[in-house]
Formats: sequence, structure tokens, C-alpha cells
Amino acid sequence: MANAYFGYQNALVGGTTADSTGTYAGFPSSNLAVEQGGNSYSWRFAATAKQTQFNSFTLQNINVVSLHRMNLTASAIVQLQLLRNHVVIWDSGALTGIPAHQQIVALVGTVSADQLVIFVTDAGQPFVSIGFAYCGPIFQPSRQWTFDNSKRGRTKQVDGFTSRSGVQFPQFRYQQRTASLAWSSISPADAITMDLIGRYTNEQHNLLVIPQPDMLVTGIPAVFGIATIGDFTFPQTGPYRGTSVDISERL
Repeated sequence: MANAYFGYQNALVGGTTADSTGTYAGFPSSNLAVEQGGNSYSWRFAATAKQTQFNSFTLQNINVVSLHRMNLTASAIVQLQLLRNHVVIWDSGALTGIPAHQQIVALVGTVSADQLVIFVTDAGQPFVSIGFAYCGPIFQPSRQWTFDNSKRGRTKQVDGFTSRSGVQFPQFRYQQRTASLAWSSISPADAITMDLIGRYTNEQHNLLVIPQPDMLVTGIPAVFGIATIGDFTFPQTGPYRGTSVDISERL
């Protein structure tokens, strides 16, 4: 099993964008270059016309491209391209059969690029909405998390009331993917990077966590959102120590 991936250097944040026709007023693709949540910060456009969206950023190595918090249907077709000096150097091809967890995670390998192009069309929706995107390198610890104390799940908020006769009137608000990963043994070098990620996420920057990269095709999803890096245990024997990562999907 491949060790977990962490993406915390999103090349799209602060990048420039250029939309093709069809983008809804107030919902430009530049919303993908900021880290706030909420529908007002999504990229929305008419679903019947194929759209293009460009992000120009400083040349860097890209390992993963992902889209999150979408409303795509089974009719959707997505294509991702990475460019360098306006030349396509990686192409995902047509991605279909969008999974029910409404995100696309494409493992690129390692590509040095300075632009991302996204094509989306969906005949099953009047409009397409994409809330977040990640394009950047990944950090992979040399040791994997432990199965004993690691898990993934969902949290939810359901408001409502119960009448005097005992009838419930629930009102669903939201649900979030969550993951909790625990390491009993992490190397000193990895601990330094994990501490750096902790400082980064404490400033409310988004983190991409892929617990099992080699199981993405079987529906084990990634989580993109706000994370907390736990305290580091003092090493008892040797230089290794333990820590944890708790992450909730950004809404």
C-alpha cells in the first residue's frame, strides 16, 4: 500500500485565470484561486457548452490535480491538461463516470508546468459548479499511518425539532468528509515537514490528504479541507516519534 499523500502547495492560489464564454456573472474561475468556502466562491458556468479555464502560475513540479465540491452528474465529461510555455505536456484524456463523492483526483507523476486547463461539460445539469481545485506537488512520509487508530467518515449537521406528539421535523444542513490518521513512528525529517504543514493549516490554508493513493480507483476518496496536525510524541528509542492528522472537508 502506498503511503499517504499530502498536498499543501497549491499552485492555483493567487494565480491568474481566463474564462471562455458561459461563465456566470459573480462566479468566475478566479474563485478557484482563493481558499474560502461557500457557494459564492465557486466557479459556475452553463453546462451545455464546453468551458476552458486557465491558471498561470510559477513553474513548478506538479504531482496531482484535483477538483472538489462539484455538482456533476453521470453525463459529465472532464478533461485536465498541464502546460509549459503554452505547450501541453500532460493530458488526462476524457474523464467520465464521476464518482458519487463528487471529486476528481488525477495522479500526474511529476510534471514541470506553469498552466492548468480544465474542460468540463455536463448534459445532465443546467449549470456546473466547482468549489475547489488543487494543482501542485505532494509530500509523502516515508512511513505509513497505523490502521489501529486511523479512520475516515462523515460529520453532518441536521437541525429541526420534535413535536409534543413525538414527530420529528429534521432539516438537513450539510455533511463533510473527514479523516483521522495516526502515526506511531515518523522520521525526524518527515516530522519537520509535518510541523511545517501544521503551521500552514493553522493559518486556515486548505490541505489535500489522500490516505491511500493506490486505492483511489476503488472509491477511497481524498479529503480537501482544514486540517490539524497533532502534537509530536518524544522519541523513546531511536529518533522516531508519533503524530496525527485530523481533517474535515472544506465547505
